[in-house]
Amino acid sequence: MVSDFHPRPSRDGKVADLSTLSREELAHRWQAFYGTQPLPTLTKDLLVRGIAYEIQVRQQGGLRPSEVKALWALAQGNSAGAELKPGTRLYRTWQGTTHEVLVLESGFAWQGKGYSSLSEVARAITGTRWSGPRFFGLSR
Repeated sequence: MVSDFHPRPSRDGKVADLSTLSREELAHRWQAFYGTQPLPTLTKDLLVRGIAYEIQVRQQGGLRPSEVKALWALAQGNSAGAELKPGTRLYRTWQGTTHEVLVLESGFAWQGKGYSSLSEVARAITGTRWSGPRFFGLSR
């Protein structure tokens, strides 16, 4: 696979030089940045991306802790880290009918009725027990 990723040069040229390094040299830099050897399955392109990201984090700052928490939760198939803001509308088609759920300050609204959880809404729609976040595609 050919990558079209081209890291921007940093002020000191560190990022720009990464693509010219061998995999062995990249693995050494990975070890220096992350304190562990990269997995042998990581391609040269992924090593360049990971190291470039760490250089940029050190120069410009990284993600806020809340963003890291949300990303970890999503990566693990859990929507707990991803909060739904009031006013958000969720849509789900079930047996040919599209259902719209409105996120409220304290719960959810579906067909003019309030619910305390998405699972309650999913149960009302399907007639069976469902994980609400899973039913609405917010988790795996």
